[in-house]
Amino acid sequence: MTNVRQRIYSLDWLRAIAIVLVLCLHASHTFHDTPTSLKWLVSSGWAGVDLFFVLSGFLIGRQAFKAQESGKSKWKELGLFWTKRWFRTVPLYFAVLFLYVYIKPLFGQPFKQWNWGFLVFLQNYTGIFDMDHTWSLSIEEQFYFVFPLLLFLTPLGRLRKLWILPLFISVFYRFLVWREYGFVDLTISEAARSIHFLTHTHMDGIACGLFLAATYDIWKNYGSRLKQALVFLGLAVSIPTMLLTGVKLHGIGNLLTFPLLSIGYSALIVGTYGWGSDGRLFRCVQKIALWSYGLYLWNTPILGFLKRLDGKFHWSVNWLIFFLISLLVSAITYYLIEEVFLKLRNKVLRLIDKQKVP
Repeated sequence: MTNVRQRIYSLDWLRAIAIVLVLCLHASHTFHDTPTSLKWLVSSGWAGVDLFFVLSGFLIGRQAFKAQESGKSKWKELGLFWTKRWFRTVPLYFAVLFLYVYIKPLFGQPFKQWNWGFLVFLQNYTGIFDMDHTWSLSIEEQFYFVFPLLLFLTPLGRLRKLWILPLFISVFYRFLVWREYGFVDLTISEAARSIHFLTHTHMDGIACGLFLAATYDIWKNYGSRLKQALVFLGLAVSIPTMLLTGVKLHGIGNLLTFPLLSIGYSALIVGTYGWGSDGRLFRCVQKIALWSYGLYLWNTPILGFLKRLDGKFHWSVNWLIFFLISLLVSAITYYLIEEVFLKLRNKVLRLIDKQKVP
């Protein structure tokens, strides 16, 4: 976590909201006595992932664009960028993956259809039938690899506002998928395997985040009234889109759900940017945001082991156990794995920065 990251209170709130949405959705699928009304309310929790995409595109875009202006060697900046991202995301991922592949069978739950894609973050294309929540991490990691190559080593790096184009590319590919299915509603499985999980059909959020990063110097000076209007606009666009879509893409929603969510979330980021916060509630929110990567990786494996609780206790007790264990495990692995590698990363970054690159 960088100092800049710690100071942007509103982004911590949005990150915490995003992970809580995802956790609630997964819990409602696991504990079947969850009230129907609550299941409906959290059925769009998957849209929390799209909020992560916009946040990631914005934060990573800001870092990369600043690096582009540093005057350092492009190859050095490329090395610094990849070091920052992969020391942040790879260690915990492989720790969870290792435990899931080798520990899960000891509990009578063998890993389903292992393939090499899990080793290089291509499982969203090579086949993902277990740890399927990592489809979104695959998209992120592919973005981390391709984006800096294009930014630092091609003329596209000077055309920042064009980074919105992947949104339209994804809409086009989703249209092709929808046409292939005969312009009918897709089942949940069809939507997941042919639209949700694939990078080229789901770049909307990252594209909007990059566009926010590219236009930061413009909107950072917006007045309070305009920002308030953007908050209302963001809520007015994103909440109805989430509730009307659910976990299935309906009709024209095949094309418009992701861009609408991304635009709504972008408006919320701009509208709330710079909001201050303090007190105990925010410190709790900040911890959830800090541990959100661990919560994202651990929640599905934890639910796999908690399935046996389904029906034994009241649903609210099961939910509480799930959230407490998820927070505890994520906090432990943050300090034992993530923070350790972040410190190591800082040493590696200093070494790279000292290297003379022609």
